[in-house]
Amino acid sequence: MKPLHLLLASAILFLCLNSNAQSLGLGGLDNKSTGFDFFGKGMNTYTIHQTGYYGRMAVSDNGVDHGHSNETYIDVDWKHWFGKGLGLGLKLDADWSGDQYNGVDNLSREWTIGPSLSYGKTVSNSFGVYGTVDLSFGQSKNIAKSSTFNLDSKDDIFGYGARVGLPYRFSEYTALTLELGYDYLKDKGTNFEEKRNTFGFDIFLQDYLRCQQIKCDHSANFKLSAHKYDQGNGFILYETEAGYYGGNSTETYSTLPNYHDKYSFNTAHFEVKGSYYIVNYLGLGGSLKASHSYDESDDGQNWFKGNSFEFDPEVYLHVPVDNGWRNLFAKGGLYLGSDNSKSSGGGGSTTQKSSTGGYNAGIGYYLFFSKQTALQTCIYYSSTTNKDKESDDESKRHGIGISVGLAHSFK
Repeated sequence: MKPLHLLLASAILFLCLNSNAQSLGLGGLDNKSTGFDFFGKGMNTYTIHQTGYYGRMAVSDNGVDHGHSNETYIDVDWKHWFGKGLGLGLKLDADWSGDQYNGVDNLSREWTIGPSLSYGKTVSNSFGVYGTVDLSFGQSKNIAKSSTFNLDSKDDIFGYGARVGLPYRFSEYTALTLELGYDYLKDKGTNFEEKRNTFGFDIFLQDYLRCQQIKCDHSANFKLSAHKYDQGNGFILYETEAGYYGGNSTETYSTLPNYHDKYSFNTAHFEVKGSYYIVNYLGLGGSLKASHSYDESDDGQNWFKGNSFEFDPEVYLHVPVDNGWRNLFAKGGLYLGSDNSKSSGGGGSTTQKSSTGGYNAGIGYYLFFSKQTALQTCIYYSSTTNKDKESDDESKRHGIGISVGLAHSFK
């Protein structure tokens, strides 16, 4: 998808949500509330795509077991506003992943922490604008080991960025935000250094809440979750987002004097995830994802183009009772997707096409901590099979996953 087309589609989505918020039961803010200040004293902004995940999967190729993989990550972004539009924030990202393949362990450990300074201005009850500057510090480490060898490399990460956000409040305290940004990142190892410049935009969900608005559903006698699973209600998960980013990168190797690998890149992505209750305690939902990426060296000799699509329909079934047990749910669903890529280099080109299929089943819980936002936790079993369309080779992954994220309740 071309960047201009994605920008146009995102703008249309933003305007449609604005004009249709009333009909979806998400709008009517000017008639129901007055004097909302996005950046007032004591306000907190939460931007959480998916708080955490852990998964351990067994891996097999063409029916032959080869080992297992595991991944754990945390993604938290928070700002506190001190009044007069001034806010301080902190972003934390950590990703630990690894795989054991034929007796060799390949491990990756990466974390970044980023303080930020923001200034915001409330335009109306529904719209605001803010600017943010931030720094990022971190480290990445890669380890390869077996019974005969143990190798590791460590890189230091440093970066800075600036962004402008335009939040549109479509419910009492939840906003759909368009954010334009620029980032510089330097990844430096013993014999390697990469400098990357990135610019683009994201559209995502944010909550603007004061501390006194946060309470546990249990302490409120489960009033916060009352009627949330009735017919006509639904959830939008905070993993829902769309965006485009492009830029350039330069790689330098100290072991190769005067050698610089330069390339440009761009990527576009779109994801919608949620559920809608067709009858009391029974919901249909899932996710729809699409992405496009393109990388090219400065001399035009090497390039890569990739496209992916995934549709994951799911069914949610809750305990039909009028107490806290209604927040417990069982879910089941399918994975349906495809990946296509084409690359060129070394005087030749390569095309790869694959399809993905699978299923998942598990149990979860919605823990409401405010009127329209809940922490969704879920433990589930999943099985996915990736099949190469040219060779018919199959790779299967199956195991247990645990996810924690935020969900916005609507009617």
